[in-house]
Amino acid sequence: LYVNFLHVKKTDRSSRREIKKSSPVISIPFILFLFVFVGFVAGFFKYMPIAVMSNSMKPIINRGDIVVVDKINESDKTKLKVDDVIEYELDGSIIIHRIGQIIKSDNGEIKFITKGDNNNAPDFKPVTLKQVRGKVLFKIPYIGYPVVYLNEFFNKTKPNVET
Repeated sequence: LYVNFLHVKKTDRSSRREIKKSSPVISIPFILFLFVFVGFVAGFFKYMPIAVMSNSMKPIINRGDIVVVDKINESDKTKLKVDDVIEYELDGSIIIHRIGQIIKSDNGEIKFITKGDNNNAPDFKPVTLKQVRGKVLFKIPYIGYPVVYLNEFFNKTKPNVET
């Protein structure tokens, strides 16, 4: 954009006002911001936003909130502790629940017993380290509702509270 702007500026006979209007100085930062924002939403960085689809973590995290998840590596997964809120994958679904118990087997395998704050009982399957995708850092209330509504529209189902 900038090279084209310089070329047009040198070859075109425009007034200073027209040159100022066509300056890419305004559009270049906007385009850079757009690329960074799309990369953040797509998960290309260490942190990734996730829209919460259910009320299983209510009242701490509500349906329609956005949580920012820190994608953690294998060594950091072993440092997770009780009461950490994690994001994990179970049967193709992404779930955000709190660690209630850590089970270490004799062979060194670590599993987590998780539970949603709004659920009556712990989850029926323990979570392995391979299933853990990240640790929830913080939430941004309400801005995830467009994603929730689009998901409901295309899937034609409302998510249940995970049990």
